[in-house]
Amino acid sequence: MTKEEQLDEGIIESMDASDPPSVARKGDDGRPMPSSGYRKEDWEKEDDEGGEDDKGA
Repeated sequence: MTKEEQLDEGIIESMDASDPPSVARKGDDGRPMPSSGYRKEDWEKEDDEGGEDDKGA
């Protein structure tokens, strides 16, 4: 399912005045939130090593 299809489905299934569907959040790069138990240092190390999220730019 594409992001657009997920958004459409979330809008259809949401109630009026509810929070926007989770696929509509701005700035989400797929990384876990700091409160999720992952250490920031682990992500920085992966970025320095050219991990999957490295766009090469």
